[in-house]
Amino acid sequence: MVLRRIGPADATEMRWVQLRRLSRVFHLLSRGDVVATLEWNSGFGSLATGKAYGESWSFKRGGFLSPYVSLRYLGARTDYARFQVSWGGGTLKLPPGSTFVWMRKGVWSPEYSFADGDGAVLLTFRRFTGLFKMEATVSLSEKATALRETPLLLLLGWYTALLMAYESSTAAAASVSAMS
Repeated sequence: MVLRRIGPADATEMRWVQLRRLSRVFHLLSRGDVVATLEWNSGFGSLATGKAYGESWSFKRGGFLSPYVSLRYLGARTDYARFQVSWGGGTLKLPPGSTFVWMRKGVWSPEYSFADGDGAVLLTFRRFTGLFKMEATVSLSEKATALRETPLLLLLGWYTALLMAYESSTAAAASVSAMS
């Protein structure tokens, strides 16, 4: 599958879709085209592979008291960058020095955004779920359509939003079973 470059025409709205209920395979669609993919390597664990316009990445959650997501070019043995996750947000520092801030708004219908180092919102995820299905719409700013890092931010943002959803549903299930 050839993934096309994201451009200004994609700024209005894109959509992450889950291919099948309960699967951990997602496509980012824009104007009917697949522009990125994200797939968990197994049904368990946090290792996932993302692809967008000629680049392939692996994402893996690490840390316990200080959680992070490691980003690697697919097949690399060392991290390209680490995304430091904190309650309600996070920070991504990419070589040679670009900084991006992850923000969360809302509780029942969370909305996630990446902003640049100056605070300008670049892209926003509005997540919605169905019965065993997770999807989101993504809005890009005009500035984001010109950034080289945008495909990586789209992949990392959706990976992070899904991790948060998976972890909160696991925690909810554990608390229900503990109460039984």
